[in-house]
Amino acid sequence: MFVEKRVVIWDTEYTSWEGCNENGWDNEKDEYKEIIQIGAVIYDTEEQKIIDSFDKAVNPQINPELSDYIKELTGITQERVKKADKFDKVLKQFLEWSSGLQFYSYRNDLGVVKRNKELYNLNIILEEERFHDITPYFSNAGVPVDDWNSGDIAHYYDPDKELLPQHDAFHDAKNMAEAVKLAQRNNSQ
Repeated sequence: MFVEKRVVIWDTEYTSWEGCNENGWDNEKDEYKEIIQIGAVIYDTEEQKIIDSFDKAVNPQINPELSDYIKELTGITQERVKKADKFDKVLKQFLEWSSGLQFYSYRNDLGVVKRNKELYNLNIILEEERFHDITPYFSNAGVPVDDWNSGDIAHYYDPDKELLPQHDAFHDAKNMAEAVKLAQRNNSQ
């Protein structure tokens, strides 16, 4: 799948409340998907290894107080986001860090980034053609991607593989990179 020597594998975490995933976010209750973490790795597709990483918390502005639900799910603390930079600064750092590489995320997190740009009325340019959904990489190899997520897809290839805890954007990015490595090795056999 990858024609590039190096790619960014990334993930986000965003504000949520009990039931939002099932019922949708209610904007009338100010339930917005505000990004609270961006985690990423630069993965060398030839060497099959991570060569750099990015892990930043984000200070949400509309809902600065995290719900107990999202704190428990992600392990992200109120103190961490309170000390963090706002979305515009973290996004600029992330784009600069990526050095023009292509971005791959599970189900393509570009949508939530674009929504945050709208929420905060930001004029940051996103080169949308650089953002891709990584799931076709797996589904084209026969992986039932709807049965997995960014944090556990590596278990398709190795159910006993020890992975980092899920629902942390940085951990999920590293876990996806591990899944890519396992898929590459599986496809080369």
